Amino acid sequence: MNLDDTDALRATPAEIVMPALGFAPDEKAKRREGGRGYSYWSNGDEKIIVIEQSRAGCPLWFAHRGDKPRDWFGLVQGIHSGMNLGHAKSFLRRAINGGAGASCPSPLPKPTLALPPAEVPIFCEAPAWSREMLSGRGISCEVIDYTQSLGLLAGFKTETERGKIKNLAFLHSDAQSQTIGAEIRGRTRSFKSFRGAKGMFLLPSLEASTTLAIVESAIDALALATFVQQKGRPQPWIASLAGMPSADQLDMITSLCSELRIERIAACSDNDEAGETIAQRLLDLAADNDMEGVRVRPPEGHKDWADWSQSKNGSVPKVTHNAPQPA
Repeated sequence: MNLDDTDALRATPAEIVMPALGFAPDEKAKRREGGRGYSYWSNGDEKIIVIEQSRAGCPLWFAHRGDKPRDWFGLVQGIHSGMNLGHAKSFLRRAINGGAGASCPSPLPKPTLALPPAEVPIFCEAPAWSREMLSGRGISCEVIDYTQSLGLLAGFKTETERGKIKNLAFLHSDAQSQTIGAEIRGRTRSFKSFRGAKGMFLLPSLEASTTLAIVESAIDALALATFVQQKGRPQPWIASLAGMPSADQLDMITSLCSELRIERIAACSDNDEAGETIAQRLLDLAADNDMEGVRVRPPEGHKDWADWSQSKNGSVPKVTHNAPQPA
């Protein structure tokens, strides 16, 4: 089961990845070699052939005929020795989000989340009723499909007096994209809990974005994605911290914003006292890191974005700005 954005990064078009690695189209090789579905690239010293549409469902590359085709992670790590998989993912995210440049910047230091001594919970396939439940909460089919394609939904078996019941798990990852916990939701709104350690439930943007929207729950994240979709607006990066952010989670946000070149944090927490406290922490974090801070409240009359999505109230949210001041 894919637990992060690995598959989405593998599917990045060659037109984004290859220039970021310093390669340009090799028109001479294309005329000489030809072949439908292939593209040819060179950096002056090395030549790369890319299979644009492979059976694996993503672009694959090789340097010489007879080589085993590999994915983008292998190419990034091969060109920039010393990178681990997490660094390669960071490079590709930067490339998608505005271009990483021909030379790879030094890998960003990653904060280490303080994990509890207990092992990470064991997750399983998402329950069969997941889609029905999310649709009933007003989440659009497109958002559900996108979330499932990223492997962010799983199942978690909870012990009850009647035996084990499988609930829906929204997976949280640490700074190295490793699953460490999950927000747990039952088939009805009455049951919710958390298992493991809190990291970040991250819904990547569908296109280049310099905004990171932060909500209090994964359901809110999906509801906010549905909201901006219905309004015809581009989706930002959306993260759930599962409530009040810890110091480790704030460090994760800072690192992620640097990695993705985020310029604006949108504090989209709930319409209540706790939500305002969370929002202020996020606005302070934005100011401390020379980013714009924006408070975006759920539509009027709704406690959170999930309430809006279920009621299908499409009112425009109130927005206030807290831009960073010049040094």
